Amino acid sequence: MADYNQVRDGKTALEQGAGYRIEYAEANHRQLGRQRLPQQLVFDRQDDLLGYLRKTCEFERFTAGSISPM
Repeated sequence: MADYNQVRDGKTALEQGAGYRIEYAEANHRQLGRQRLPQQLVFDRQDDLLGYLRKTCEFERFTAGSISPM
């Protein structure tokens, strides 16, 4: 049951986040019954993904060096 508490706490933390949607899948657990578990995170905006990964500054440095003038 310690694993269940870890999963529950992780799910709660995901649900409190911002900048993404959570897609769920249902699982039927022998002891716990039907569970709705996060399947994947969906980021609709690149900025949200970069912020979640904490890579915004790194991405900006990378793109600043690769933009060629027209």
